Amino acid sequence: MSEVIKRTALAQLEEQLAANACCLLLGPRQVGKTSLALRYGESCVGRFVYLDLEQEKDRSAIADFDAFAQQSMGRLAILDEAQCAPEIFPALRAWLDRGAKEAQAPVQWLLLGSATAELEGLANQHLGPRIGKINLAPFQAPELYFHYAEQTSPLTSTAALAIAEEQSVQPTVDIYAIQQTLWLRGGYPMSYLAGSPAQSVEWRTAYLDSLFGAQPIAHAHIVRQELLGELWRQLSHRQGEPCRRDQLAGQLGCKAAELNELLKFLERSQLIRVVQPWSGNELKRLEQPGRIFIRDSGLLHTEWRFLEMGELLDDGSRIKGKSWEGFVLEALMRAAPSGTRPFFYKNANAQEIDIVLEFNPRRRWAIEIKVSDEAGVEPGFHRACEEVKPEVRFQINGGRESRIQRVEGGIEALCLAEAIEKLRARAS
Repeated sequence: MSEVIKRTALAQLEEQLAANACCLLLGPRQVGKTSLALRYGESCVGRFVYLDLEQEKDRSAIADFDAFAQQSMGRLAILDEAQCAPEIFPALRAWLDRGAKEAQAPVQWLLLGSATAELEGLANQHLGPRIGKINLAPFQAPELYFHYAEQTSPLTSTAALAIAEEQSVQPTVDIYAIQQTLWLRGGYPMSYLAGSPAQSVEWRTAYLDSLFGAQPIAHAHIVRQELLGELWRQLSHRQGEPCRRDQLAGQLGCKAAELNELLKFLERSQLIRVVQPWSGNELKRLEQPGRIFIRDSGLLHTEWRFLEMGELLDDGSRIKGKSWEGFVLEALMRAAPSGTRPFFYKNANAQEIDIVLEFNPRRRWAIEIKVSDEAGVEPGFHRACEEVKPEVRFQINGGRESRIQRVEGGIEALCLAEAIEKLRARAS
């Protein structure tokens, strides 16, 4: 695992800490939060102190919080596993308030930890609007496209690859191959950068066991946490399907309120994404069941035991299409402007739109997802668009390159890379 991927969150972290005396770095376990924090401390600040508050000796160092803060003047204080020392949050709030009153911020605070839901809960309770927040997700397609584009001249199409072969030029990067590897393995660094497919699956299996296995990581304030593993398996086999919570609670043998708490925990831990149905009436959006996606495709594929790309592409079940839809959804949300909300749409006649990206209540895009590289959309997509009234509609297919011609109804059939560029252009 020698390759180092430059995280785009590094620039976001610099911006947040320039604007706020304290910043929260959130994200699921093993996504690279500690590595990013240390890299920022070493390359962007120079003077920093790092404490792992899961360790007793480091908790002792911060027992007298004011003394520690005074010693850290002019430096970045990185507090890892901050949720393990909840007593520091009131003291940090008082310190931040004093700094704001005196119009100075002598210490920059960066808080992170592996228990995202617990850490964010403590920060919301004690620190409120005093802090900035960054969500570090696993690698997503836009981040890898950007990383390799900075280093090389990526080749994205079969035509470009053919020209390179004719001229005996060795292409340095095949973006499509990178995309497919990312889709299969998911974006957790230790999985994506593993030396072999088997090593990638081995890491993901161990990771899921640590979360939901026989002796899972303890999750504070979670009732019925022993059900998390079975809930995860149920969600993996219902990828992208409407979640009828009363039925699911019955299958798990728990109360609806307990199921809602478990789902909320998985959502706040950034392991699942709940996509609500689109409606022009905000209240009606809450009346229909949302669709739940496992956010990382690699973790989803681990449950389905896909080892090689061929196994995934040859899969005849609907999981292949739903896996691709979830993968595309996460890529689009990474590239979308801040505040963009994803929805799906399905009317009473079963005419539907896979993804509705809403930038604001008056502007939205409608996107059809197709795992194959064959252009073509169902007539119901266009009829649904007449009701949703998007300003832009197009298809994203699973092929190497976009179709030059337009498919039925006058919409483009784009590969994922070009769809992301289209979205980035909208964001800028």
